[in-house]
Amino acid sequence: MQNRNFRLLLFILILIKMSPSIGDNHNERRDIFAGDPYGVEMLACNYRDGKNLADLIKVTKDWAYWATKNNPNYDAWLLTPVFPTEHTKHAVHWLGTANSLGELMAVLDQWMDTSDPKKERIKDAFESVVGCEIRAVFRGKNLKPLPDDVTNEKGVAQFFGCSVNDGIERKEIGIATSKWTRFIDELGLREAHHRWWPANGVMGTDHMAEFDFINIIETDSLSERAENGAIWWEALGPKKAEEIFGELLSCNGWGVFSYMKVSS
Repeated sequence: MQNRNFRLLLFILILIKMSPSIGDNHNERRDIFAGDPYGVEMLACNYRDGKNLADLIKVTKDWAYWATKNNPNYDAWLLTPVFPTEHTKHAVHWLGTANSLGELMAVLDQWMDTSDPKKERIKDAFESVVGCEIRAVFRGKNLKPLPDDVTNEKGVAQFFGCSVNDGIERKEIGIATSKWTRFIDELGLREAHHRWWPANGVMGTDHMAEFDFINIIETDSLSERAENGAIWWEALGPKKAEEIFGELLSCNGWGVFSYMKVSS
């Protein structure tokens, strides 16, 4: 049963072909065995009574203007559920990235500093629209970038919480991931793959507390995701996925989200 579920999971993974690569400002391939990870923060939020996405977008425009001057190396997106699962507990997520974990922490230091009245007004406005009960920081790796002809202004992302099976070393996961990304490259799928390892914070719900890392796959649209699926099945993708990962990982889907960029 576990292998059957994993095949289905990996099939969905491959379908997801997203355009711009979230968390990769320069769209360059990163070695999964070397190099500094990028920093990621994720806030899981629900709207205050009477508030909605339009209210949040309005607030983020003020924030983006402030951030352009004060945090030029910090990028942010809003994510909303498209195909939720039983694990989808929040109406909207804030995703922020910086080129390194150190740069991200510097941004958070500045955000917590109360000496800037304008920033404090923006923070108050943000908190009047949403309440964010979960905040976590990750070390992100861009395993496979998107082509240079796509941007990261908007798209679709699917999230998976993955646990490493007993007795499996992280090195084995890295080797398998390299094989997997080569296979995807050979198929010509225009999608981005990311992996986030927890750094700080507790995700706050049981399903998010029991994982070793998160896999994310991006595509620029749902239709392109479906096109990837046809290629994937023709190439016997499920069989290949089981060969590479079947004995190593156990993953659960956390839903499909649309995303829009709110700063650059």
